[in-house]
Amino acid sequence: MKLGSDITEIEKRIRPLDETVSAMIRATDFDDASKVLADGMNEYLHAINRLKPGIWPHNDISLDVSANSFRFKVGSKKWQAALGGTDSLYFLVAYHYGLLTLSAQAQCHYPGLAILDMPAEFAGELIEDKENFIVQPFIELLEREKFSRTQMIITGASFVRLEGAARRHLTEVHISN
Repeated sequence: MKLGSDITEIEKRIRPLDETVSAMIRATDFDDASKVLADGMNEYLHAINRLKPGIWPHNDISLDVSANSFRFKVGSKKWQAALGGTDSLYFLVAYHYGLLTLSAQAQCHYPGLAILDMPAEFAGELIEDKENFIVQPFIELLEREKFSRTQMIITGASFVRLEGAARRHLTEVHISN
């Protein structure tokens, strides 16, 4: 009998929390939240397209968010169906950029930290300084005053001739077994 009464007591304590969470979900403007993140992602994709014209030949990204699901689209298609290998990389990097843009908005509660580990090879080709255009929009974002407390860590093969970033060349190789 003690177990049954313990469960009943715990359920009584949970009920007000459930009501609070339900009220917060009802008050959340999911359309606005969707737009804010999608706008950040599209800002990134437009930036890489300015740096390397034609690199993103697709429509803008949209996002549908509800209380218990989310769906990204490129144009009218699900992103996985619309994008191939390299474009999927740009999409995923745009997602991190979009998240990082949230750190300047108090209502978003985003921590202001992103860490990316760029592959040394992509689609069978060495990246080397070819990845600089992928990184440049992050540098420009973090130069803005409202992002002064935001940090980005990106590992990569080279980043030679990349202006505006603190670059650390590491010489030791660490391999985990």
